[in-house]
Amino acid sequence: MDRRARGIGNDKLRERSIKMNAKWQRNYPNKTIPYAKHTKILYSEFICKLSHLELNNRLNCFKRLGDSWNEYLEYLKFIENLMDGDNTLLLLQAFGKNACPELAEQVYAKVNLTNPDCLAEADRASALLYQLRVDGRKFGDGKRRPGVHDRNEHNPGTERQVTRIQ
Repeated sequence: MDRRARGIGNDKLRERSIKMNAKWQRNYPNKTIPYAKHTKILYSEFICKLSHLELNNRLNCFKRLGDSWNEYLEYLKFIENLMDGDNTLLLLQAFGKNACPELAEQVYAKVNLTNPDCLAEADRASALLYQLRVDGRKFGDGKRRPGVHDRNEHNPGTERQVTRIQ
């Protein structure tokens, strides 16, 4: 079962998420559904049915192996936008804990947690992760699978080849 589906408390939403991932796997074997597509489908079908607890659980999902830190941060920002109130500090904490756990302490040491604009600090934390990776990798473990296609959001009908950055 997909990690994103496990944290969802709503049975219909969980079932839809599992079916959506299964359909994606049939069409694109050995590839995971992109965050943007996953959240777009969930938003269009279930936005009114997600509770604050369910959104919080989704915020605590870990970064997938093939996604960059910026992609993961955009996913967390999308989830935070669906929540009531200001949860940007929670977003910043989730990003630091889940994006790259081995560098979380170094990132937290350089991020200003007293700044009221936590989204700017989250963007800064993402940039710090790139700087702390002296080998220049843009991904947590460098295991981006060759041949993975991501949909180009500016031109929905086109696909681009994503190469492994090392």
